[in-house]
Amino acid sequence: MPGVYKRGSARAGCVSTAEVFELLREEDAESRSARWIDLSVVAVEAVLVACRESSGEAVYISELSNIAQAILNGRGEDSTIHAGAFGKRLKLLRFVAEPRDAKGKKLRLLRGGSS
Repeated sequence: MPGVYKRGSARAGCVSTAEVFELLREEDAESRSARWIDLSVVAVEAVLVACRESSGEAVYISELSNIAQAILNGRGEDSTIHAGAFGKRLKLLRFVAEPRDAKGKKLRLLRGGSS
C-alpha cells in the first residue's frame, strides 16, 4: 500500500531510531556543557559551597563571587565575574541580600533543622 510504513523497510528520507538517539545524545551533551558554565548554575553552586563551608550566619556577595570565579576557573572558563553583576544575578534568582554595610552586601545563610 502506498504511504504505509512497515517496520524494517527502508524509505528515502527516514531516519533510524539509532540515528535519532545519537542526535539527541549530541544535543544533550551540548546542553549539559552550556549549563556547566552558566552563571545562574554557578551562582547556586557558590551559595551551596558557602552554606557548607561557612562558619558564620552570612556571607558577603564579594565572597560568593570569588567562590563562583573559582568554580568557573576549575572548569576551564577564563571569564571574570564581577561582584556587582553577580549580586544582580543572585537577585534574579530570588536570593535576598541584606542592606549594604561597610564591607558590602551580604546574604544570610539559614541552616535547616528540626524544630
